[in-house]
Amino acid sequence: MQTLDLAVIGNSVVSALIDKQGSYVWHCHPRLDADPIFCTLLDAENGGFMSVELEGFKFSE
Repeated sequence: MQTLDLAVIGNSVVSALIDKQGSYVWHCHPRLDADPIFCTLLDAENGGFMSVELEGFKFSE
């Protein structure tokens, strides 16, 4: 991970941290106090992630 520019999504029961490219970099399941299932935020090589990619999308800053 290059930056901590992240957004939080959730509904007060579950939540996740999402980076600018749409990758889930931190997510605990099934509750906020559970172990993370996606934790690239802490371990970029082995932490795991899920990404959402849109076909034809061009990222611009």
